[in-house]
Amino acid sequence: MKKILLSLVFLASLQFNAWAQSYTFTQSNTPYNDLASPTDLFGTALWDDTSAIVPIGFPFTLGTTVYSNVEINSNGILLFNSGGTEAGILGYDADLASLGITASTSPIGYLVSGVAGSRIFKVQWKNAGFYDGTGADFANVQVWLYEGTNKIETYIGTSNFANPLDIFGTFGGPANGVATMIDFTNELLTGLFIQGSPAAATSSTVTNSATYPFLNAPPANGTVYTYTRTTTGLSEKLNNISIAVYPNPVSEILQIDGLNTKGKVAIKIYDTLGKVVLRQESEAEKHAEINVAKLTKGIYFVEITAGKERAGKQIIKL
Repeated sequence: MKKILLSLVFLASLQFNAWAQSYTFTQSNTPYNDLASPTDLFGTALWDDTSAIVPIGFPFTLGTTVYSNVEINSNGILLFNSGGTEAGILGYDADLASLGITASTSPIGYLVSGVAGSRIFKVQWKNAGFYDGTGADFANVQVWLYEGTNKIETYIGTSNFANPLDIFGTFGGPANGVATMIDFTNELLTGLFIQGSPAAATSSTVTNSATYPFLNAPPANGTVYTYTRTTTGLSEKLNNISIAVYPNPVSEILQIDGLNTKGKVAIKIYDTLGKVVLRQESEAEKHAEINVAKLTKGIYFVEITAGKERAGKQIIKL
């Protein structure tokens, strides 16, 4: 069945201000090597628009959320879900499909390399064909996730295209980027994507848009795209271990658990323009509830301050 990633509703996006996570983009070149004996997800079965959920092997932070599992999608992307918070990595966003007549010759696999503390989770789409391509059209790509640094890399291998316009349409090439938050229900997205020439790509933060950028041509063999995660003003310990904010999405009452610090805890909710729309104080080491029923639908940022520590959570208001 024909499906491009746009049909997965990677649509409008929002951007939060200084405390939220951000990514920096860099580009380099290195020889491409196939993964050695990866776990094969689909074997010889022909595939198109399919996926499989696998363990990452270590905690991986994307945006402000820690994930332990990832959904490997055949269309060149990784999807993450944790308690209603969804995110994604676009390694080679295109309408991929396996090559082969009766058996797939396009394996999708993964492996974890390295030792504890510095492991790398690697996913490979090998000799992947295209729904609108010929039997001679293919691409090779890998996405690497780094333990500890939470760095993301896309490695591009050999490819062949008789007519890229048949495969990528007017975009000219695939999309590549990091979607730190996806709301499939309300069609909202936050993320950093690259655009322009694949040999000298530039990054762009998608803001309040129904689309996201694509490259204007297929990347060349040996191209590496790197996204390095940076955090401003957030306590990782408070944010990722202690604090639980739920339900998310939320319609009326937002629950906050894990306020395991001394003294008062200040809770503020900001809209997408950085304006405080709700504020509340709570005793530390206690459960807090905030009534958000009067907020309009959309994405908000919850800031939790305890002493000198500050944590942030993105939430979706239904």
